[in-house]
Amino acid sequence: MNWISRWKKQLEGCRFRLLIVLLLLVSSLSPALAGSSPPKVVVRVHIQNMNKELKKQTFMVQLPDPPEQISVSTLPEASEKDVLNVTGKPTTNGFGAYIQFNRRGSVNLSATTAQNQGRILVVVINNRVVYAPVIDTVISNGILFIPDGISPKEMEALSTLAKYNSKRAKF
Repeated sequence: MNWISRWKKQLEGCRFRLLIVLLLLVSSLSPALAGSSPPKVVVRVHIQNMNKELKKQTFMVQLPDPPEQISVSTLPEASEKDVLNVTGKPTTNGFGAYIQFNRRGSVNLSATTAQNQGRILVVVINNRVVYAPVIDTVISNGILFIPDGISPKEMEALSTLAKYNSKRAKF
C-alpha cells in the first residue's frame, strides 16, 4: 500500500469521526435551538357554576377562606398559556401578584367578569386555590390582582413562565 492510499484511508476515517462529532453536537444543541420547554407551573382561572344541569362540565373545589366547597366550570377562562407578565408583591404570607394575560385570556376574563357578577372567580396555581373573590367588577384590562398566598417558588415559576410566553407571543 503506497502513501497516497494510506493518506486517503486516514482522511476518510477523519471525515467519519468529524461527522459523528457534528451529529453529537447538533443533537445536544437541538433542544436549545428548538426552544426550551415551558416552566412547570399550572395556572387556571375558573368561574363558579350555578347551573345544576351542567354537572358533567364541572368539578368541586375546596375554598380555603371561608372553608366552603363549590362547583366550578371544568374549562378555565384563562390558563398558564395566557400569562404574559407577572409582577410580584412581597407580603407576610409569600407573594401577591399582578398577572397580565394575553388577548385570549383578557377577552375571556372581561366577558366572564361582566356576565357573572356575584359568582366566585377561582384562581388555582399548581392545584391549589390561591384566590377566590366574589366578582364585583369587570376585569377589562386583562390584569388579575392576587393579593396574597403565592409561595416564593410559585412566584419564581410564574415569572419564568411569563418570560417564556412573552418570547413566543405573536403580535
